[in-house]
Amino acid sequence: MSRNNHHFQQLFNKNEIKIYSKHIENSVIKTSSMGRLFDAAAFILGFKNPILFEGEAGMYLEKLAQEAFSKSTVKLKDYLQDEKITNLIPTKTLLLNLNKAVKNNTQIENAALNFHYTLVKCIEKIARHKKSKHLAFSGGVFQNTVLIDLIIDHLKPKYKLHFHEMLSPNDENISFGQLSHYLHLKKLKHGYS
Repeated sequence: MSRNNHHFQQLFNKNEIKIYSKHIENSVIKTSSMGRLFDAAAFILGFKNPILFEGEAGMYLEKLAQEAFSKSTVKLKDYLQDEKITNLIPTKTLLLNLNKAVKNNTQIENAALNFHYTLVKCIEKIARHKKSKHLAFSGGVFQNTVLIDLIIDHLKPKYKLHFHEMLSPNDENISFGQLSHYLHLKKLKHGYS
C-alpha cells in the first residue's frame, strides 16, 4: 500500500475510498466551482476537519496564504508555468504540482500563496488568449482578500478590473440576476423602455 493510500485510509472509510478511487480513475468528478478547487487545495495543505460551513476550507487556505503574503521575501511561483492555458484550468495538474511542492518541503504558507498566484496567472493566460481587456470577478471565492490583492497587483496594469461594490460576490447574486432577467423580459413583453 502506498503512503498516499495509507494517508487516505486514515481519513475515509473503505467504501468512501472505493467510490473515490473509481471516480478518480474514470475522471467522472467534474465541477466548475472554484470553491471545490479551494477545498481540494486546502485538503492538500492540511485541512482535515469536516467542513462545517461553505467556504471554511477556503478561509483556511486564505489564512495560510496571508501569512506568506505579508512577508515581502516570498518568491512567487506559478505551479502551471509550463502549461498552455487557453480556456480551462488543468486542475488535476495544478493539484498534483501543489502536492509535489508540499512533498518537496515547501512551507505550506508559501504553497498556499503560490496556489493563489497560479490562479491569477491562469486568469491572465486565458484573458490574453481571449484578447479580453475587461475582467469581471464574481463568486464566493472572490471574497478572498489574498486573491483580490494578487489580481490587483498583477493584472491591474494590463486589464480593466471589475469587482462587486453594492452586492457581495456570493450566491445572493443568482437570485438578483434571475430577478433582473425577469424584469428585462417583462420590459420587452410590455414594450417598456
